[in-house]
Formats: sequence, C-alpha cells, structure tokens
Amino acid sequence: MAARRGGHHVYAANSVLSQGQWYKIGVPASGIYKLDKATLRTLGLDVQTLDPRRLQLYGNAFGQLPQLNSAPRPDDLVENAIYVSGNNDATLSDEEYVLFYARGPHTWEPTSNEQRPFRHLYHTYTDTAYYFLTVGATPGRRVAPAAPVTGPATTTISTFPDHQFHEIDLVNLLKSGRQWLGEGFDASTVQKEFSFSFPDLVANEPVLVTSLTAATANRATAFRVALNGQSIGTQTVPGLSGDYFPEAANLQLSTFSSPTPTANELRVSLTYNVGGDFSAKGYLDYLEITAWRKLRLSGPSLEFRALASTTAGGMQEFVLDNATGATVWDVTNPRRPQERPLSNSTFLAPADSLREFVAFTGSSFPQPRLFGRVANQNLHALSQGNQLDAVFVTHPVFRAEAERLAAHRLSHDGLNVQVVTTEQVYNEFSSGGQDITAIRDFMKMVYETNQRPAGSARMALLLFGDASYDYKADPGNDPKFLPEYWSQRQISDKNNQNYVPVYESYESFARIFPRAFNEGISFSSDDYFGLLDDEEGEWKESSDADFELLDIGVGRLPVRTPNDQPRSAAQARLVVDKLITYDQPASFGKWRNRVTFVSDDGDTNLHLRGAELLANQLVTKQPAYNVHKVYLDMYPQVAVAGGQRSPEAARAIDQSLEEGSLLVNYTGHGGVKAWSDEQIFTIESIKKLQNTQRLAFFLTATCDFSTYDDPGFDSAGEVALTDVAGGAIGLLTTTRVVLSGNNSLLNQQFYDAVFKEENGRLPRLGEVMIRTKNQSVSGAYNRNFALLGDPSMRLAYPNYTATLRELNHRTLSTTPTDTLKAMSQVALAGDVTDRTGALATAFTGTVQVTVLDKPTPVLTLGNEPNDGQQTIQVQESVLYDGKATVRDGRFQLEFIIPRDINYNVGPGKISLYAAAPQLGLDAHGANKDVLVGSVASDIKADTIPPQVRLFLDSESFVFGGLTGSETMLLAQLSDSSGINTAGAGIGHEITAVLDNDPSKLIVLNSYYTADVDNFRSGRVRYLLKDLAPGPHVLRFKAWDTFNNSTERELEFIVARNEKLALKHILNYPNPFATTTTFHFDHNRNGEDLDVQVQIFTVTGKLIRTLATSIPASPAHVGTLSWDGRDEFNDQVARGVYLYRLHVRSPRDGAQVSKYEKLVLLR
Repeated sequence: MAARRGGHHVYAANSVLSQGQWYKIGVPASGIYKLDKATLRTLGLDVQTLDPRRLQLYGNAFGQLPQLNSAPRPDDLVENAIYVSGNNDATLSDEEYVLFYARGPHTWEPTSNEQRPFRHLYHTYTDTAYYFLTVGATPGRRVAPAAPVTGPATTTISTFPDHQFHEIDLVNLLKSGRQWLGEGFDASTVQKEFSFSFPDLVANEPVLVTSLTAATANRATAFRVALNGQSIGTQTVPGLSGDYFPEAANLQLSTFSSPTPTANELRVSLTYNVGGDFSAKGYLDYLEITAWRKLRLSGPSLEFRALASTTAGGMQEFVLDNATGATVWDVTNPRRPQERPLSNSTFLAPADSLREFVAFTGSSFPQPRLFGRVANQNLHALSQGNQLDAVFVTHPVFRAEAERLAAHRLSHDGLNVQVVTTEQVYNEFSSGGQDITAIRDFMKMVYETNQRPAGSARMALLLFGDASYDYKADPGNDPKFLPEYWSQRQISDKNNQNYVPVYESYESFARIFPRAFNEGISFSSDDYFGLLDDEEGEWKESSDADFELLDIGVGRLPVRTPNDQPRSAAQARLVVDKLITYDQPASFGKWRNRVTFVSDDGDTNLHLRGAELLANQLVTKQPAYNVHKVYLDMYPQVAVAGGQRSPEAARAIDQSLEEGSLLVNYTGHGGVKAWSDEQIFTIESIKKLQNTQRLAFFLTATCDFSTYDDPGFDSAGEVALTDVAGGAIGLLTTTRVVLSGNNSLLNQQFYDAVFKEENGRLPRLGEVMIRTKNQSVSGAYNRNFALLGDPSMRLAYPNYTATLRELNHRTLSTTPTDTLKAMSQVALAGDVTDRTGALATAFTGTVQVTVLDKPTPVLTLGNEPNDGQQTIQVQESVLYDGKATVRDGRFQLEFIIPRDINYNVGPGKISLYAAAPQLGLDAHGANKDVLVGSVASDIKADTIPPQVRLFLDSESFVFGGLTGSETMLLAQLSDSSGINTAGAGIGHEITAVLDNDPSKLIVLNSYYTADVDNFRSGRVRYLLKDLAPGPHVLRFKAWDTFNNSTERELEFIVARNEKLALKHILNYPNPFATTTTFHFDHNRNGEDLDVQVQIFTVTGKLIRTLATSIPASPAHVGTLSWDGRDEFNDQVARGVYLYRLHVRSPRDGAQVSKYEKLVLLR
C-alpha cells in the first residue's frame, strides 16, 4: 500500500478498514482465544461460504499508546498471525476453529530493579483490547515456525518469574486526574485480604510484593502487609500538609520480600492503623506479586519468560515439565507469534532479548467478546487533496448536529470541515479501544499531511461532546461484561457523560500546590490534542514542559445527556442553533461594540485593579469598543443568612448581558455555581437570561467555573453554553482551581490576541486560543483554562469601519473639532468604509450613533475591610442614542444635546455601529476627539413636555390587560427637542416604578433609542421579570432635553404562567352588520397558540367554526373575523348568537375556553 510522509512520520495512504467486511472482537486479558464456526456465525460471518484460508485478524496488541509523539507505535491496524485448524481447504467444517494470541489492555514491562523486576502498565482508558476480523482477498497471515536455532545452550531454564496484579478503580478523590484508588479502609474497616494463585512455586525463591497505598489523614498512618498470615512489612503514609489548599491524599509505594510459602495460593492482607486519627481513610491503589514458578504446564496454557541476562549470540534452553503434546509460541512480538519446536519437552531460543512465550495443549480456550460488524472507514485518506480548515471529532450520537454545524461553517465562513467520530478514530489509531492519544495521533497525521496554502490560519479541532474524569464508565457499557466490583464504584454508568474524553493529569491529589517531592497539580485539559510536534506530547506536569506549545486551536462543545438520547440530541441542537444564529444578521446590534469587565472585591482590591488595568488598556488600544464596568465594590451589599450579597451588582451583570456585550470578562473568586462569595452571577441567573440574539463570549479568570468533566454536576459555565438559548456563545474559562498571577498573565495575552488582525482579518477563536495559551505557559497552571466553544468560529467583530466625516457641517479632517454644548443642535455626517479603506458604496442600512459625555470619576465603596475606596473612570453618560439611514455608504443626522451634561469642556466620544442586514455586513468606529461641555447660546426655549404612550409586549395591548410574569415594557416617546438620557441631572432619568414602591424604581436611560432619522421620537424596550400574579400599576416618567417631564400610568394583571389565562374577550364591532373581529388578551406572550372560535345559535346549534395558528403570539390577539355566514357560506339571520373562544398552547398543552354573546344586525 502506498504511504504518505508527514514530518518525520510515514502514514498509510488508506486504512485497511476502507474496504471489505470487518467484525470487531475484544479480550479482557492476555492469552490464547478461540473462534469456532458457531462463534463466527454469531459474529455475523456467512460461515457456509467462508473460505478459512482467507480469514485475517488485525489488531495492534500495544496496550496504552505512548504520549510522546516521537515514540514508535503502529500507524494503522496491523495483521496478526493466527492458527486455523483443519486441512487447509476452502470450507470451514464444524470441527475447525481459529486460535490466536491476544495481548490484553493491561501490560507489563521489565525494570532494572531486582526487588521489582516487572511493573504492570494499567490502561487508563479501557479494560478491553480490541481486534478486527475480516475475510480478505488473499490468504491471511498464519503462525509460522520460528527460524531454526542451533548450538549449545548457554543457559538452561526450568523456572520463571510469574507476575500478577490487583487493581480496581473505585474512587477518584478529587474527581480529577487519572489515578483512581481501590478498596477503602477506616477505623471500622481495618483489614482486607487479596488472593493470588501461583501453582508450582519454587522453594527458596522470594515472593516479591509491591504495594501502593494512599491515605487522607491529619497525621501519619500505616498499613501492615502480611503474606499468608505472616507480616512482611509496614507502609507508613505521611499525613496531609495542612496547607490552605491541602492535597487530597498522600501515597506510599513499597516492595516487600518474603520466603516462599508452601501453598500455591498467596494471600496478601493489609491492616490499616489510623494512628489515633479516627477520621482517617486509607486506600489500596494496587498490589503486584512476582513469584518464581517451575516451568510446568499444569493447565491448558502457560505464559512464561526468562529473567536471565540477555547475551548477544547466547542461547537459552527451556525445559518444560508435563508438556507432552504441547505447542510453544514465541509471543515476544504478539502480532507475529512464531512456533518454537518442542523436542523432549525442551526448546531453544536466542538469548538476545527478553522473550515471552506461551505453551498450550488442546483447544479449550475462551472466546473473545463479540462486538459485531464495523462499517468501512478511511480517516487516513482525509487530507489527500484536501485543504482542511477544521476537524470536528464527535461522539456518534451527536454526528448529525456536528455535520449541520460543519455545513454552516462551509456556507457562512467558506471553511472546509471534516466530521469524524470517536469510534472511527479509535478503530484506526488505537486498535478500536478508547485512548485519548489516538485522537492526538489522528490530528498529528492531519496536521502533517494537510495540503493547505502557506500563510493560512492554523487549523481548528472541535471536540463535540461532553467528557468525564471517569473514562471507563461508558453509558454504552454492556452489563454482562462488567466486573463484579463495578457496582461499588464512585459513579454509575447511567450518569456518565464520557462522550469525547479529556486529558486528565497524572497528578490526582494536589489541587493547587504540588505535594511534597512532586511538581505537578491536578488538571484536565484539551490542549493535549494540539501538541503535535515530534518532541512534544510527554507533557510533564512541571515547567520542564513549557516548550510544548499549541499547533492548532482546540475547543469543545460539552453537550451531554444524563439518561435519554433525545435530550442529548436536543441539547446539541440548541448549541448549534446558537452558533448559527450568532452569525446571522438578526444578531446585529450595537452590543457588538461593548466589552463588559466584572470584578470581585476583597484581597486589597487585587481583582478590581486587574480588571481596571485590562479595561483601560482596551479603551486606549481599541477605541471603537465601549467599556462597561461592573465592579462589585461599586455596589452596596446586604447581609443574609448565607453571607453577604449584592443584588444591585447581580442586576447590573444581568442587565449588561441582556443589553448585550461582545465580551464579558470576570476577575475574582468563584466556583462551579457562581461568581464571588456574594453570588453576583449564578446558575439560576444564567437560566433566566433573555439575550438569545446578543450572546456574549466570556473570559472567566476564576476557579472551577466551567468544570465539564464531572458528570455529577453541570457547572455554571456549561449551563451558560449548553443548557439555555441565551447565556454564552463560548467561554475561555477555568476547569479547576487557578492562581491570580497566572490568570492575569493569560488575561493580558487574551486581549493582545483577540483583536490582533492577520492578513486583514481578525482571528477565529482557535487562533485566539493558540496565541493566548502559547504566550502564557506557566507549568501546569494555564492548562486549567479551556475553550468551551467552537474554535472555527469568529467573534461578532463588525466587518467594516464607520467614521465621522463632518461635525456641524465642518470637515473633521481639515478643521478643528467643534464642541458639543448643552441644548445645542448638532449635525453629524459620516461614511462606512471597507477593509481597504474605500467607501462601501453598496452598504445601505442604518447606523446607530451613541454620543457619550466625558469620563467621570467614580469612588468605590470599600465594602471589604482591607480594600479601601478606589477611584475609577467611567464613560457611560449617554447624551444621545439614535439611528440614521446609511445610503451608498454615507449617513447624516441631527440631534440636540440635553441640558444635563457636565459643563466642563473635555473629550467625549461618539460611538458608531452600522448594519446592512441584506448584505450580511456591519461596521463600527468611534471619534474620541470631539469636545463636550459648556452651554449653547441663542437657545430656543421649550416648555412642552414629551408625549408618552405605554404598552406591554405589543402596541395592541389595552390598559388593564393580561400578561405573564415576564413582559416587555414598550414606551413610545416624542418631543420636539428630543428625550433626555444623560442622567447627569438628579432625578432627570427615564424611570419606571412598579406598584408605587420606590425600591422597585427602574432607570431606563440606556434602553431608549431614537427613531431612525428622527431625534424627536424614540422608544424604550425593557423586559419586566418575575412579576407576582395579580394586578399591578406601572408609573413611567420621562424628560426632554430641556428638562420638561411627563408621567404616565399603565395598569395590568399578571396571570400565573403555568396556567393559560384569558381576559378582555370581546368582538368588535358588536352589534355588527357585515364583519366583526374577535379580540382577547392572554398571559403567554411570545408562545405559539392555536385559536378557535365556534359560533352557536341560542339553542346550541353550531353554525360556524373559525380557527388559526398564531406563531409567537402577542399578548393581545385580534386576528379572527366573522362575516355573518355559516359553514355553507349562507347568510345567517339577524339576532343574538353565542360564541366559544378556545385557545391552546402546543408547548405544554395548556388550554382554556370562554363563552360570550354577539349580535348580528341586517
């Protein structure tokens, strides 16, 4: 088969799985296995036409893949040699069978330690080794005789070192890292015993017992180790350090030597001494036993080896007892067993290396596990002739949604994306078994062989599916294959979500500070999949690995489902819908100009100062963006039973998200449920967000906010991305405890990367991730930051540039800037230019112009004892916010500066956002040279207050109408001088007060936008939430720019949302002569509704049925009309009629009916 070279590696041009019929089998342990005719039939082969000569077995017999990229490993599946009984003809008889040697998932390797000559290599990711069976076009590989060897033996061997281990995964103390522990001990359970069978032990040879134990205790505790009742040593495990973030446990590895017992059964017991700490808990990680046995075939098979020194040119003679009629295979290379001829119970083998053998008699061997037919696949050919921009690796259950997202990336972004499943990757790169390195190796192949043009943006890898720290609790586990101990494990299958695995650290006990004599901390990270250079991959958990850098951008969509597949598809569908909607013109808006910085208090203002540094740098470097600051110490706190809370800060964060921000940056303390001790942003608040078309990208420099590998809990970051239609479009976020210094470095690098253009375009998230991570490497610490989101997406950066050309009819490029004075009328004109700087003559749409007063100093409150007050600069006083038409790339507008400004003259800011939805283009820009201050002369007096009209949800709402617990306040305002939104004058804000309660006052300045091309009128839109059932009154007040005010009231009734309620049912006109229309209010605003009106005579005879479906129904409905005719289109007689209004919600099936009367006149 032709091969392709990539870097220093040679890859098969096509996988062997690309053609033919393939069947998957598996084994739990090393040994000889049997396939007979009945088993092959069960597997799905047509045994009647099967030619046994063409049976082929493929598999890599490799154990867990090595992490280091340069370490050797099979590239694709390798054919194994097998034995087929019979007469070698084209027919498989009932008596014929196949024998093959299989290497199990857990392997052994020799060491240089005489007290521990072998150590077991426990497979982290699977307890099954997989093989593939096919019927090829040519004869398959068979076990062949080994090359003849002659000469005198330099060593005669009649004994051998046998080894066994006991290790089961029962508990992961931190739910982090790959080191699980087994059986537990405490003050009430102090002893456990473990049995091992070693027939034909050799007298006078030691039995070596290696024990790895752990303990979580405040002082040193100890395990006494005994063999067959005789004490052979004590293991002392150090106590915990007592640090602020203490380790979860300490470990102790010991090897003990014991004289050979007389019994073939070796019983190892461990007795735990809590050392006076009755809260102490001990654990066994594993036991290894090495014992010398006689080379005697006492069962169907015997695996053995020699531990003699290897000598070039030497020869070993093996003497087997009880081996009459036996066969010996040399399985040193388990994929190529060779038969060693046995003569007088002896055979020769070269002594040039440590060799492994298996001797056996008969054919009574276990069958492998059968996993059935495998579809053809060919990942090895993916990048042949392709220029891949991204790869999506998905669990099969999410494949349809992953492909839908890939199709969007092609149509919207022009990206060539390939979708593959985890099963496909495992089949070709890890012989069918789960192994995270298989995904990394696959991406290395694509990375090295992908034929992309020079200078292209780097590739992206999206992991489509949730992960779990528990690799082996697969939701698809077959109960009949699970070991007996499975029910004792920390986690159950039904709750696991290990769809696309994540890299877990070796260290599993250190949260934030390394344990003694150990440099690492525990973490989980998807960065591993992006370390693709030959010298990378080992990824030591210390600064020694700082040279390992991301070569591709890696992100994850942690979609999941606890128990039912439909929900998984629904959750994946929700996330893909969010990603597609984010790229649509419907999501255009000035929110794309805003970046919000949120900070915690405490720690001597450490977090506030960090946020302020980033915010001020952004103001300087990226003037087109408007910075919004929500620092906890700017808001008062209240004491509650659970500690301090700041409802005002929480509301400010929610408001900022619902108004929209391109980025939201949080710095401070936090956890999986919330930001800060004051709970200013929680899972509950995330679920209530109404920002579906204004999704923010979050950077959370806090602890644990987005832990996604704990199947027992959905973290706040996960919820924000995957559980709600609003929330986040993505997060660069934390999965474990982190340190503020490392956070600050990464935070700084993010802002250097996220706005850095390359080849005239701003970066995709994968490129942002590469730059951010590679410039902030700090041992294992920045590995705890993950990209939850699509790395192939680009943030909603505006495409073009909007600039001011004229101010008050003066060209800004040639004349000094004018001053915007209180009560002066201002005229602006500007342009939209493309990426080359040319006028975008095809750009037709609207521009939103926001005029900001000068920055003002704000003194924080100093809520925490050691913080002290701090002065920060805030520029958020809006003097005007309105829209103008853009035609052929040009726009102009007029407005009046309100009386309430800061009269000191200084630089303000004019922020611009333009959108041309029909072109799918937007633009932004700003002018920070404009001066604001002073008072205009020749002021034309205005004493007339604004006109105000109030509605809820739609303009069809009637005073006293019905609504739900969430309703949109709509206010139409008009005034010849425009509306005051400055807020600099005390009490001159646009406000709403509920139920005459001053504590429920809402300032609405930022929710007012002037109408297009008309500064004299505009609208307020504000979502009222959590309204109590019953009647309410809302008092609204607004001011014009000359400080004339108007108040209006609106009464309404809130019905419980769980019940569909109707009010104000009527038909108009009534009485009527020709046509009447049916009207009603309801409390399910925004829901789809089915509406039916049935008209009866007074005697109950049905004469006409009217019906319609109303998508996204407004709170007031008036869509059905009656023309006074019956079902046969005949005119009915004049008189009184009854009608039944029936309304149903398809969402939850809620329905309600009401009867009313109408009168027909002729």
